[in-house]
Parts: sequence; structure tokens; C-alpha cells
Amino acid sequence: MKTLIKAGGDVADKVLDKGADVATAMMNHTAGLISKLSDDIGAMADRIVETENKIGAMADRIVKTEELMAKLTATLAGKKLDLSDHTLTGERASQTVVLSTKVAEVRGDTGPELTIAGDPAKYLLYVSNSPLFQDGSTVVSKVNNAGDYATAWKRSIIALRQLGSATKNAKPKATVVSIAVRAIGKEDQPSLLSNSIDVRVRK
Repeated sequence: MKTLIKAGGDVADKVLDKGADVATAMMNHTAGLISKLSDDIGAMADRIVETENKIGAMADRIVKTEELMAKLTATLAGKKLDLSDHTLTGERASQTVVLSTKVAEVRGDTGPELTIAGDPAKYLLYVSNSPLFQDGSTVVSKVNNAGDYATAWKRSIIALRQLGSATKNAKPKATVVSIAVRAIGKEDQPSLLSNSIDVRVRK
């Protein structure tokens, strides 16, 4: 009996030891699986973020491509295409403006009252003794307000009269000058040169 009890105790001890080892091994294996699964989830999250960025970039390209295709279609149809404001900022700034005045004769110290289509807050004033606005015979001034216009007009007429005196070697007489403007839009983008108007400048 004693031998049987002792043998049974030894067997029980071995079973308990083996059970503990198996439980420890299972726990270690499970912990390893959980850690690997966590790493895989993190890698997958990074891939999802990268994929979202690629999808966003592709969406922007699709929108741009659609706009280009729409513009091309409109061009082939011979029509002007209206898109959203942010896509036309540069184009609007490059449009030609219309210039007009109600007087045909002015004084050298007082310029004609100009009417500019769109009533731009800022513009470039071109005053020339030639309707072709050639280099060397044209004075260009930036006008931000009425005070700037008066100053720009005076300096333009003085410069053109001095040019006429130097080239013709004669006293300045009443002359005819050509006037044009370029409207300055957002981001300081100038429009195309407007139509020109001629006024006679008295002494």
C-alpha cells in the first residue's frame, strides 16, 4: 500500500508539473500571437492611411482632368466655359477692359475723367504720343487713387512735352496724346491693354 501510495503521489506530481509546463507554454504562445496580431493591425492601419492619401490625390487629379476636358469641349464648340471662381481668377485678370471719356480736350495739369469697365481699384495708366504705345514714347504709371492719377497725368504730359521739344527742337504746343489702361486684379495681375482714346492737351 505504501509503495502504491508513493507511486501514485509521484505520478500526481509529474502530472501537475507537466500541466504547469503546458499551461505556461500555452500562455507564452498566446501572448506571442496577440503581440504579432497587434503588430499586424498597426501595419494595416498605416497602409489604410497611405491608401486614403493616394485616393485623395487621385480624386484631385480626376477633378482637374474633368475641368480640362470640359474646357477642351467648350473650346471645340467655340463657347466660353464658366467654372468656379477660383479657377477663373487668372483668366479674369487677363481680360481686356474698356476705356472711355467724355471730353476731347484737357489741360496739361488736369487729366480727363476716365471711365474704366469694371471700375478697378488699381490700374496702370499709359500715356503716349503714339497710338501704338511704343517704347521711348510712352509713360506708364501705377494709379491707386485719384491723387495718384493727377500726379501720373502731370508727369506724363511733362515727360512727353520734353520729349517733343528734344526731338523737334521747338516750343511745346497743344498736342494729342493717346491713353490706355491695364486693370490690376487680385494678386497684382494686370489685364490686357485696353482700347486707346485720344485727347488734345492744351498748353
